[in-house]
Amino acid sequence: MQKRAGIVSRALTLARQDSPVLVIGANLIAAGLGVLAVPVIARALGPSGRGETAAGNTLVYLLAVVLAIGLPLEIARLAARGKTAEALRSARVIALVGFVPATGFAAIAYWTIFSDFEPTARLACAAGVALCPLSVSWMVDSSVLIAQKRFRALFVQRVSNAATFLAAVVFLWITGTATTATVMLASIASSAVMCVLGLMFTWTSPRGPHMEFGTILPPSLRMAGGNVADAALNRLDQVLIVPLLGVHDAGLYSIGLAFGVVPLAIGQALGGAYFADMANAEGDARAELKAEAGRVGLAVAAVTTPLLILTAIVLVPIAFGREFEAAVVPTVIYLVGGAAMLASVPCSVTLVAEGRGHVITAAQTLGLATNVVLLLLMSGPFGLVGASIAAAIAFGVVLVVFLTRLRVPFESLVPRPRDVVTGFRRLARA
Repeated sequence: MQKRAGIVSRALTLARQDSPVLVIGANLIAAGLGVLAVPVIARALGPSGRGETAAGNTLVYLLAVVLAIGLPLEIARLAARGKTAEALRSARVIALVGFVPATGFAAIAYWTIFSDFEPTARLACAAGVALCPLSVSWMVDSSVLIAQKRFRALFVQRVSNAATFLAAVVFLWITGTATTATVMLASIASSAVMCVLGLMFTWTSPRGPHMEFGTILPPSLRMAGGNVADAALNRLDQVLIVPLLGVHDAGLYSIGLAFGVVPLAIGQALGGAYFADMANAEGDARAELKAEAGRVGLAVAAVTTPLLILTAIVLVPIAFGREFEAAVVPTVIYLVGGAAMLASVPCSVTLVAEGRGHVITAAQTLGLATNVVLLLLMSGPFGLVGASIAAAIAFGVVLVVFLTRLRVPFESLVPRPRDVVTGFRRLARA
């Protein structure tokens, strides 16, 4: 009891201090709530319905990243330099303009990707795509909150989004009103909640000076490539599976992606625990820290992956139902790739700290190309197993590029037993 009180006291202290650790907590909680929503949707809709909602939400996310054109990072940089108001005004205009291409792309998706969906599901998914500039808006606002070190507000924004969606799908399941269309509308509503909270937390009067678009757009576009490649690497296969294997198999494949959120969240937390030290270290100290981050990422992945695989083997049939038993093997394969995903994040943090974002972009682009090519070659003869192998290999390619570009001796990256303890201590301190 005393220990529990100490944990609560520590959490309250971090909230009062507006600690950056709240960002890690928000990511982990949001990921956890998202994972809880997956079996609810799966049981309510079955594999085909799950495949449709996953494809719709994935397309919304990918298009939002494309339309954001690197804007969140550039607005964050400007906000950190005290130019928040004028930068935000211009960003709002860009987000509003985004409704034009989003509507056009929604029409294209309505007649192509969503063409075999039930009519109301088809319309709801297209509406989600058309409204994806809402996501652009909250992405920008989130980046401003980080730049302003307002981590409590960011925590509320991110957790509210996931909590709203989970509450909505549970309500739909209990009342027997869950369909692809209503679940997609729940997703749109949760995004709208996040958008409104972002606007409230970063409120800026639309009246006032705007920053020249010629000042904002060029640096934003330079950052866009890495963001798009990263998003596509982690999500594009969910969309491509629909025309390649159909919505039923897309629903089964989405289970692997749902479990893949866990190693990614662990990797992000581990990367966050290293970032401040990495940014402030120099010379030999930085080299040692880079080697440690690489080793620890590999060690933590080696320990957590078997546990996640065992959990998936046991949990998928129980949580999702017998209809999803065919998802077990693809999920296990995907989680092997998830280990590479986890280990990649601490490595990418070292590259960010050194200002070598071009390496991250190149690695993610190579991984994306690998995934798409292998998916097209292997999904036909090997189905879901082939698709999962393609994703796992792609994540492995990214990890190899990161490890070889850390500029540390290869032998210093070989994991040791104590690296596991170091990794969990880093996470515990965070």
